[in-house]
This record gives sequence, structure tokens and C-alpha cells, in this order.
Amino acid sequence: MKIYLILLLIILVCSINYNYYENYYTFFKPFEIKTKMLDTGKYIQNLYIFSSYIENKNFLIELIKILLSNTRLVNLKITFPYTNKIHIIDPILSLLNNNKIQFSILPIPLVYLKNEEYKNIRSLINISDTSFYMIYNSSRYGKEILNLKDFKINNKDVIFGTTGKHSISYKITKNFLENINKHIPHYRIKTDSFKNLIDNLMDNNNDLSIVTFLDSNPSKKLQHIINNDFEKKIYVQELSLDLFDLNKKTDYIYNEIYVKYIKPSFLYPNNKYKTLSFNNLLLTNKYVSDIIVSIILKGILKHKKFINNQLKGYTITDINAISSIHTLIPHSETHNVLNNLALLDSIENNR
Repeated sequence: MKIYLILLLIILVCSINYNYYENYYTFFKPFEIKTKMLDTGKYIQNLYIFSSYIENKNFLIELIKILLSNTRLVNLKITFPYTNKIHIIDPILSLLNNNKIQFSILPIPLVYLKNEEYKNIRSLINISDTSFYMIYNSSRYGKEILNLKDFKINNKDVIFGTTGKHSISYKITKNFLENINKHIPHYRIKTDSFKNLIDNLMDNNNDLSIVTFLDSNPSKKLQHIINNDFEKKIYVQELSLDLFDLNKKTDYIYNEIYVKYIKPSFLYPNNKYKTLSFNNLLLTNKYVSDIIVSIILKGILKHKKFINNQLKGYTITDINAISSIHTLIPHSETHNVLNNLALLDSIENNR
């Protein structure tokens, strides 16, 4: 009798398990649903490697998460291949040119007119915007809006502080000062850790004149400095294209924006001071197929609003700007996707 009861129990358990069959799958192995196999062929498991400069790391990580969650690509990797810390941009461009990596996000001012040197690289879209800040100690220079030449005291060179020579902050600072040398012919660039630079700037007896850095707008770095500046010494230096005659330079690809704050106040109001920003360009190479480029671009453009909400300050704007500058050659699929931008916007608006 016990044997019959055990057999009956086994039959009952098997019946329950059949009715509650697992209805899921992973990217690594398709599971059978009753007698039908799920089609995982729509997912693309080829490896595609992204790279960027280290100051853009957080943006790239979040972008990859969004692409993995919303496209057919399931094998995306990030690398920061700096074998030579003094030269950051060229190693990345070289890897991209030789298809060792497939995508990169780099600042337009530093890849501008590189098409002759790297013939296999193709541009896609302006993917994000990074702001360039200058701050100074108002206890030493006053609280009025200054010109850069006003920082020259006792016939000494103006000293700009930024992070080490391997950083994009240093490259952008150097690039900026070389382009405005008639406005400030005598200067030096000092490099140190960002914390030491801010400590030196706060010290009224230190010879450091200005600290430069890169961040989003509004800037977490700037807000952190303001929050810890109990004597309210730190002011933002006004930067504009007209101020330095940069509107006349066709090879100087910068934008002009108003500084915003995470916590605006009477002393630090939004939209009072101007500063400069630059676009970061999403790049690929001619070896990446049209279908992959299309998936990447549509994944970004369809979720533009979501990306902008997730990455405060790093807004994806001015998508079509690549057609108006003489930079790297666009990928053949770029214009096909951008020509359907109205349709993509319609899809996004109806989500």
C-alpha cells in the first residue's frame, strides 16, 4: 500500500512541475519552453570595446549600461588603454584606427582635423558636452569680473593649476591658453592633484592664480568646492568666445554656456557667469558594420531623454553638429540614421 502512495505522490509532483515550467532565458543559453526553443539569434554576442579619457569614465559606464539594457548588443566592454600617460588621445585613436577597439568618446578640440592621420576612423554623433571651468581666490584678486591679464601681480607670470600632464584637463587648458596668448602672453601651468590645487588656491600666500578643471554643468566638483569654502573666497572666472576673439577662429571648436549650480544661491546664481564647453564625439571605424552602428545610434537617440535624466549635466544635444565642422569622416550609416531622426523622435515622444 505504501508503494502505491509513493508512486501517486511522484506523479502528482511531476504534474505540478510541468504546469509551472520556467518561462525565462539568459543571453548565454536558450531555455526550452515546453517543446519550443526561444530564439536568441536576435541578440548579437560579438565583442565591441569602448574607450574614452578618464574624466569621461562615469558617463561611458552609464551609457554602456543603457545600451546593454535597450539594444540587441550583449557583449560590450570598456577599456582605458594608456600605455603612455603623457599622450592619451593618440593611443586611443591608434587602437580605434586599427580596430583594436571599436568605439570611443573623445573631445572634439583634440581630435579635430585628425582624418589625414587616422584614415580608418569614422565619426558618429556629438554624444555629450563637457564644461571647462576656471576658478580663483577673490581674497587676492577682488570680487569684480576680471580679465585674465588682471591676474598678473608684481610683474609675475600668471600661474594656472590643473591636474597632471596625462589628463585631458591639462590638454584642454594648454590648448585654450595657446589660442589666447595675445590676451595673456606670460603664464605658466602647474600640475598637482586636484585636492592640493584647491588647498593652494585657498591659501592667500600661495602663488597659484587660477585652477582649471573639467566637469558637467552643473558641476559636482564646483559645488563641493563651494560647500567647503566657508569664507566664500572662490569665484568663477568669466570665459566667453567674444572675450578672447575665439569666434574668429574656425579651428577652435568650443561652445559658450552659462554656469549653473546644483545648489544656486545669492552669491552663486545660475546663468550669471559664462564659461566654455566642448562636445565629445562618438567615434568608430570603417570596419564596424552598418547594422552595429545603426543599433548603437538608434539605442542612444531613442533613449536620449532617459540618458539626459540619468546623467545630469551631460546632455546629448546638437546631434547634427558633426555635419558643420571639418572633423573626422562620418560613418556611412550615420546619415541614414540621422535622416530618420524625426521618426526616432516620434517614437521617443510616444513612449
